[in-house]
Amino acid sequence: MEADKALRAGIAALALIGICAVLPAADDVAKFDRNMAIKTSVKTDGLKWIDGRELPLEGRAFDDTEHYYDRLPSNVTARVNGGVRNMKHHTAGMQFRFSTTSRRLVFKWVPYSKLPNRDTFPNSGTSGIDVYRYNKRLGRWAFAATGRIANPDGGVLEVKWWPEDDCLVNLPLYNGIRSFSLGIEEDATVSPLPSRRSGIVKPVVFYGTSITHGACASRPGMSFPNIIGRELDVPIVNLGFSGSGRMELEMSDHVARIDASCYLIDSLANMASKKQKRGNYPFVEDRYEPFIRNLRAKRPDAPIIMCGEPDAWCRKHQMEKYAEELYRKLIAEGWKNLYFIPNDVMLPTDFEGTVEGRHPNDYGMTCLARAYGEAIRKALKMGADGLGEATKVRSGRFRDGVTIGTYTLEKPRKMAVYVARIDLATAGVSFTGTERDPKWGEPIPGADGADTRKTIGTRRETTADFMARRRAEGKNVEIAVNTCGFGPWERPFNHEYAGFCCWLCSNGVEISHKAETFDHPYFIIYRNGKIEIRNGVDFAEKDNIAFSIYGNGLLLKDGRIGYTGIPKGTCGDNVMPRTVLGLTADKRTLVLLVVDGRQPGYSDGARYPELVEILRREGVADAINVDGGGSSSLVVFDRKNNRPRMLNHQPNGEQRKVGMNLGIVFAR
Repeated sequence: MEADKALRAGIAALALIGICAVLPAADDVAKFDRNMAIKTSVKTDGLKWIDGRELPLEGRAFDDTEHYYDRLPSNVTARVNGGVRNMKHHTAGMQFRFSTTSRRLVFKWVPYSKLPNRDTFPNSGTSGIDVYRYNKRLGRWAFAATGRIANPDGGVLEVKWWPEDDCLVNLPLYNGIRSFSLGIEEDATVSPLPSRRSGIVKPVVFYGTSITHGACASRPGMSFPNIIGRELDVPIVNLGFSGSGRMELEMSDHVARIDASCYLIDSLANMASKKQKRGNYPFVEDRYEPFIRNLRAKRPDAPIIMCGEPDAWCRKHQMEKYAEELYRKLIAEGWKNLYFIPNDVMLPTDFEGTVEGRHPNDYGMTCLARAYGEAIRKALKMGADGLGEATKVRSGRFRDGVTIGTYTLEKPRKMAVYVARIDLATAGVSFTGTERDPKWGEPIPGADGADTRKTIGTRRETTADFMARRRAEGKNVEIAVNTCGFGPWERPFNHEYAGFCCWLCSNGVEISHKAETFDHPYFIIYRNGKIEIRNGVDFAEKDNIAFSIYGNGLLLKDGRIGYTGIPKGTCGDNVMPRTVLGLTADKRTLVLLVVDGRQPGYSDGARYPELVEILRREGVADAINVDGGGSSSLVVFDRKNNRPRMLNHQPNGEQRKVGMNLGIVFAR
């Protein structure tokens, strides 16, 4: 028997040896793909080194810490669970922000603990760093490099740099650092960044669970607090503790020590309910109300955002039901600056946003950043509240399925706004647009060069004349709006024809064949009636498109800001008259919006940020700025007087001729 056991063991060992001989070790992949290799050393010739403690660091909220890079003070007691006391050494949310004249940056860091071995969370997220560069042309932070790490002895990352560029370095999420150093050229300097464009100085403080902590982002910059910090341009403090955001009263004291612009509480996933027990988690009924009352007592003026429990299935757990009831109770007591985010707006409903049903992947983190970011924007009055109240409001039913509204905004400047809302489910609704001119493709008379903007696309006419002509041709157009910008651009603008700079389709016919459209947003109506606002056109679908109308600014996409930045002096930054096409989130309502401008005392015009907030007030989720200036025109058919009527007012009272109009046609 013993001999048989030995024989079987020997055979098994030989078999294992055979398998190992056939299958390469996982590390061998780097032999075939150099991108999989992790650098452990770099040349340091000609560099001088700066200790991380001398660099501008954000996200470190306390000075009385055990270690420099800790997230909580050293006096956290045993009244707070051991997970918090252990994970206070993690550097989630901490980031260096600076500018430098160096053309070469080298980062070295030593992790606080051994590298965690998790099947759902790579070391690049738990213990690595990542670097962002501020793209001045686009006006936003752009990912530059990831610092991956292979062993607890430390990591190293070298990045080529452009002098004077702003730099942001996110520190590890699920690990800490014992030391950090930056190598720059010997004659280079490092400077702190100026005040933020948002004007927000105090940090947004996130307190909560593993999801807030960062699980399971592939790299630090993809955790939702870090995304929000970049997109809203606000400082942040991350107090997420994996499995340990249990709302002890002492923790509310520590959170309240931070003078924050806003507090966001995301702890339900680490709690249980007396009606729904799970694990060894404490009861939400015992801890939530004392926690939030203590926080409000110590920070009476700071907004507080209460969050539901992120769940890919959007199930309303008992913990969320309790928290929502508590929110209503506190509002009834008269609490101000209190907000609640339900879980049904957090994660995508296609179930692609998590690693295992609960912890978000990078896609899920982006969705959470959208939901939480919108709440923070509202709480900090970074958006619509800054517009002031609408005055001189007039609104009414224009016909079945259509309402027309006008109003004036006094802040941040005087703006007259005109809005037409069309219910796309209304029977008999269709569209028409300016058609191709018979001389399409010929050079515009007097225009030199082969630029396609200088070849005839359409004949220019005012929006009102377009409506009148279409009605005379049998199309019952009752609403019309100007759309695409046109060329040639030389003054004076008295030429008879228009050419276009992007691909344009009207009534199913190509009007402009120029295909350089990758950086333009489009309003697209498909032949099957579907309407979409998106960046670029899929030319494989050209035959399925009835109308393609390009714009010069994607304002909103799925409720989020669509443009990446508005550098000074650009179209989005200028105060101008505006014409906007938008869709509500359910895609049932088409919104045509015009803001008048260049008329002091009546209406000065709008910038992109103001347009975004006006559209959000209208419930618009997708929108593009299609044209503006003196061309902005919203026209309705005046049935009483049997003629087209301009709703808005153009500068100098003159209707400008444009190359493309869109008409809404109704069954008679």
